[in-house]
Amino acid sequence: MTNQEIQKLIDEGVAILKTTTVGYAKHSIAWQNNKSTQWWKGLDKLSQARAALNAPVGVTYVFDGRAINQVFLPASGSATHATPSTPVPGNDLWNCIYLNSDITLVQPDARWGKTYKARLTRDSKNPWGVPPLGTWQGAASVSCELTHVRSVNPGDVDWYAQSYKLHPGWTAERFNIISQLGYPTLSSPPIAFNVSPMVIGLDLDGGVLTEAGHPGWWGGSHSERLRYPTADTTNKWVDLILGVKWTLDNTGWIIFATRLEGEAAFTTRYNEINIPTYQQHPNIPESIPWKTQCMDKQGAYVGYHGNVAPPADWEISCELRGLSRHSSYADAKLALE
Repeated sequence: MTNQEIQKLIDEGVAILKTTTVGYAKHSIAWQNNKSTQWWKGLDKLSQARAALNAPVGVTYVFDGRAINQVFLPASGSATHATPSTPVPGNDLWNCIYLNSDITLVQPDARWGKTYKARLTRDSKNPWGVPPLGTWQGAASVSCELTHVRSVNPGDVDWYAQSYKLHPGWTAERFNIISQLGYPTLSSPPIAFNVSPMVIGLDLDGGVLTEAGHPGWWGGSHSERLRYPTADTTNKWVDLILGVKWTLDNTGWIIFATRLEGEAAFTTRYNEINIPTYQQHPNIPESIPWKTQCMDKQGAYVGYHGNVAPPADWEISCELRGLSRHSSYADAKLALE
């Protein structure tokens, strides 16, 4: 963003705030309820300007899903309805949202300027867990996620950057997924970040899905559930970098590195070559565009322990900087500085 563009954001934000404060100096509730002038848009523009001023110089984004680029997240009002997000003009962010006001924008944030807050209750559902579209995991699976649909081709190399912070009360369940990468909708995602307060996990399910009949939920020819113990990360930012060469054969590779709040350097947790990283299934017709189209998802997707519905008062939440995708490790790392 140029200096002129940043100054324009500042000027527009200040102008909006000036119009909303007139006559409301001593009436903060009235000011907050002044929807006709939408005072929050002024704060949003100032937040964007601040993020641009603090942004690392020279970072190239293939996809930039950071919260700082998001203007508005609509509540779908129905778990079976997909609603596109409203990005900053010129950005292509999330294609669809499945939520019941479960993902919101949080600002200001001292580090990222703005973040996504993903909040789960027993009523948080995506369409595939709700009849008539599906009953996957039934009431035991809850989710609120943002989805970005994109093209993918064998041999593509992607570097992902993500940062998350778990709020107090986040518990380790059967699975606690905050990002699904390269998901072709055949099975469990080929790569997922699966986290709890004292564990950083990486779920891998690449290659040929071997379960007969219906696509296997966990049945790739290269499946691993990796768990890396950590100190308690509650209320602390954890940075993640993952590099992958997407392949259907054994010529792929994955590199996974993490950095906990307070650490100066990244720690490489996983570095594996000669593995399949994308997915294929012999029973799925090629007319479905799974070979050339996939989804990157972020938010929260949790399977409650015991394979039963969570209690009525169950609630957990986390914050996310926002998933970004790059063409090199250097860019992914610089994006998290």
